[in-house]
Amino acid sequence: MIDVTARPAAEVASSIPVAWRLVRFLLWWNRMRVIALVSTEPLEELMRYLEDVGFVVRAFRTPLEAPRGGTLVWLVDHASDDRTVVDTVRAWLGQKTKLRAIVVTHRPVRLKQVSDDTRGRVLLLAAPVFGWQLVDALRDEAFAAS
Repeated sequence: MIDVTARPAAEVASSIPVAWRLVRFLLWWNRMRVIALVSTEPLEELMRYLEDVGFVVRAFRTPLEAPRGGTLVWLVDHASDDRTVVDTVRAWLGQKTKLRAIVVTHRPVRLKQVSDDTRGRVLLLAAPVFGWQLVDALRDEAFAAS
């Protein structure tokens, strides 16, 4: 809490923007750390690994169930239709510039179209992916800042 009686008004006023910037950074940091992990298979070990390195992970069976916030990590199964994957990722991202999606697939060449987002919000990874590779992708400053 800012004590306005102990300091001149100009000093109090100058500390408010600093506090506001700190609050905005913390909100941004928490949003970037939330992951919507989508897979048709249970992934308790991967979830535990991501949580151990500081991410908040929520599991979903389809991307359309995932809330539109933070980063979507979709582990695409073999039976998924390529066009459906592209359309679903685009629909999930919508016009929100702060959303990110990482798509892990066995068919990265066929799904290249999903990563053709002009804002750089989509990252395409070839399966299988180790947990540390996913963490590196999630922490990549160029991907997070785009």
